[in-house]
Amino acid sequence: LASACPGWVCYAEKTHGDAVLPHISATKSPQAVIGSLVKGRLAARLGCSGTGATSGTGGHEARRLYHATVMPCYDKKLEASRDELSLPGGEPEVDCCLTTGELHQLMVDAGVPHLPHQALPAAGVS
Repeated sequence: LASACPGWVCYAEKTHGDAVLPHISATKSPQAVIGSLVKGRLAARLGCSGTGATSGTGGHEARRLYHATVMPCYDKKLEASRDELSLPGGEPEVDCCLTTGELHQLMVDAGVPHLPHQALPAAGVS
């Protein structure tokens, strides 16, 4: 089973346990992959990982990078806080996760102008 939905994974952990968990793919979600790349490889490339360019994870200086994501669902916040998405020593790979709704509200509150809304033609309708 594969799922990038942390809500479903949490549900499976709490309600189905050993019957389902061994069958869930260990592949990281897109948010987890980019978090690993930012706090690992990018930190190493920028010289702020503290562990060298080859390993790139676990350095206390990875804290110098602040990694924020914008995701469509509140459950992605839960995913970002999971222990398995942390560097050795507890530094999170994703520091902040905003939903698209939260980002929109921040933009509205800051007075960022919206792009004009344009109706798109319906496909196949004349």
